[in-house]
Amino acid sequence: MPRVSRSRRLLDALLGAREVASIEELPIGWPGRGSGSYRDDDGTHARVHLDDGSTVLFREYAQTNQMVTAYQQKEARVFSLLRDAGLPAPVVLASADGGALLSDAGGVPLEVVRDRAVWGAVGAMLRRLHEVPVADDLWLGDRPWMDPVAYLIRNLRRRGVRPSRDAVALLRGPVADHLATRPRAVCCGAGFSLPGMMLNAAGEVVAWLSLGYYVSIDDPDRDVVGLGVQHSLPEAFYDAYGRRPDPVAEIVNGLLHRRTTDVDAVDDAVARLRELVG
Repeated sequence: MPRVSRSRRLLDALLGAREVASIEELPIGWPGRGSGSYRDDDGTHARVHLDDGSTVLFREYAQTNQMVTAYQQKEARVFSLLRDAGLPAPVVLASADGGALLSDAGGVPLEVVRDRAVWGAVGAMLRRLHEVPVADDLWLGDRPWMDPVAYLIRNLRRRGVRPSRDAVALLRGPVADHLATRPRAVCCGAGFSLPGMMLNAAGEVVAWLSLGYYVSIDDPDRDVVGLGVQHSLPEAFYDAYGRRPDPVAEIVNGLLHRRTTDVDAVDDAVARLRELVG
């Protein structure tokens, strides 16, 4: 008798009596080694085609650490937050430890259509996310990058780039003070992977997935700069988003996302920061 995988056992348990016709992997996140299955920091996504012609999404959470349950619960909470604000987020239809069934609004991942004229829709949707009201008691977790200056200094040193004492003083003083005045918003953590947006044939965003681990309350320019550094955004994105990043936030987050080891590039960035805030 063929061995049934843990993933399939979990899916069958979530579906109950419903029968599977086929399963379609969704390229959300990044491909595994050797062009393996796509995944994000939480796990994988698949569209499940059922015998009755309907579809659901199977969100499987990787059992890689003790926080998997917390991230699963967090993602469900973020979906609800977005739906309450009028954004297209799925409904959790069923859940168990390590997996959930989500409603399927159709569409294909942004990764599939990134070379088409969809970036205006992406920019507009990201702006809507950043305009979701943030209650004083809303907490979506703490992450090291939420203190961008300390995170930048630590990462530069890890990469063998040791900023001068004057540069560190500038970063910890005027630069940190400036960034502390930046607005706070729900951020998706865009950058190294694309936002988990699903788009229909008309180029409209019909759902937003992959909203677990990287989601935080942060400076919205972290998302904008991360996308710009990693994916060369067209003007249509910025036009739809409504503005360009804050110059100081752009430099700091740009250094973080570029992971530079070029001492001259860091010195140039520090000089520009000194002109802006020093």
